[in-house]
Amino acid sequence: MAQILLVEGSASLRHAYAATLRSEGHRVTAVADGAGALAAMSDARYQVAFIDMTQTNSSDDRSTLCAQCRALHPDCRIVLIADGPSFQAAAAEVRRGAYEILVKPFSEFRLHNCAVALHDPPPEEDENRNAPLGGFQGRSARMEQMFATIRAYGRSGAPVLIRGAPGTEKGRCARAVHLASGRAEKPFIELDCRTRPVEQLEAELMGHLRGAFVGALSDRAGAAQLAHEGTLFLDEVGALPRGLQPMLLDIIRSATVQPVGSTVPHRINIRLVCTTTRDLDQAVADGEFDNRLRDRLCVLPLDMPNLADLGDDVLEIATARLRTLAREKGRRFVEFAPDLAPRLQTLPWPGNLAELTETLRHVVTSHDGTQVELEMLPLELIQQLDIGPMPARGTAARPRPETFSAGVPRSEAQTATGALATAEDTPRTPAEDVALSTLIGRPLAEIEQLVIEATIAREGGSIPRAARVLQLSPSTIYRKRESWRK
Repeated sequence: MAQILLVEGSASLRHAYAATLRSEGHRVTAVADGAGALAAMSDARYQVAFIDMTQTNSSDDRSTLCAQCRALHPDCRIVLIADGPSFQAAAAEVRRGAYEILVKPFSEFRLHNCAVALHDPPPEEDENRNAPLGGFQGRSARMEQMFATIRAYGRSGAPVLIRGAPGTEKGRCARAVHLASGRAEKPFIELDCRTRPVEQLEAELMGHLRGAFVGALSDRAGAAQLAHEGTLFLDEVGALPRGLQPMLLDIIRSATVQPVGSTVPHRINIRLVCTTTRDLDQAVADGEFDNRLRDRLCVLPLDMPNLADLGDDVLEIATARLRTLAREKGRRFVEFAPDLAPRLQTLPWPGNLAELTETLRHVVTSHDGTQVELEMLPLELIQQLDIGPMPARGTAARPRPETFSAGVPRSEAQTATGALATAEDTPRTPAEDVALSTLIGRPLAEIEQLVIEATIAREGGSIPRAARVLQLSPSTIYRKRESWRK
């Protein structure tokens, strides 16, 4: 059992907390103030320290006491006891390294769960503390800071709130926090808080007994119970119905869950990790989210970056995802073409990592090769790219056979290509006039097809560059080529 230091100014509460902890077999040293705590810490080593933050005496500053405790006992897990007025100060201490917050009133189960925190040691530190984890890539300062934050939050038992725009893979980050914690080998249970009837969501969170409602054919444990000793991940907690918010708050306070149809609460030990796209502060202002629940969930905030803000990391991320998808689909892709690679980070990516992944999945499914070429991207992305300068006249790549549309004889396409290659302001030679003469008397639609295909060939197979030469949009060329194949 644990060697515990308890710092509580109220004599009655100090006695009650100590009695509860001792009943669990822990060895407890209970003191009333900071002076007593420092004296105790100089005489013994403690695995857990409970420090009451509700004291307002400036001469007995509890933030200073927390810092002194960390200095004297670096391995000691600090659990803070707070009330409404002192909650924010306690939350700040958690962000500095304290383990958890107990908000008055709390149950004996919550007290016990924090006391056994030493049984959840974090994994051993890697040599590179900021190395990528959780399937994320990137070497920028922004990403390295995110990796460091995930590891720091993993060492805590306090709730984590992951905020970010759609597609930033907040769920992946939630799992990374779990894997960085001492609960990594325990359950990671996910519950989506969106788009479900309140009754269904309540039953999924709390569990239910057989016959509790129509369709309850058997007893079923809820997400909170299934996550016992592990992590309960609430996806898009900002969408949690107003009627269920007090229920979640009670779970946090009591460390118990009572299934629908039951009168018996079940003791649970869970760590909460939540995500939200919604601004919870605004939701509180709008009267749609409980401010007490917001405070409990946002002890450790983590903001996910948008893909467009990651600069050079975009190419590294895209390359890693491309190779993963290619392996899954049995394709050969390993990189992006030189003319495409630097342009990936110029795209706005409003759908963030989710949009990038779906784009690459489309490419890998629809094409093959070792390099992703510009024209393999969806039209809407091609149109957003800065195509850049065209190759100099006479230096373009030789026409590739696959660039010619079905139904156009290769000899005719080559003739048209030769004519186009010299179609400048300089006078034409008789030979060039002969080449152009082959077009006279032919249907305009047929000539259009020949000219478009020849231009694409001259531009090395690049439809966007050909579109610029012909003063057309790439999408127009794609549509025309598709119609020619029918």
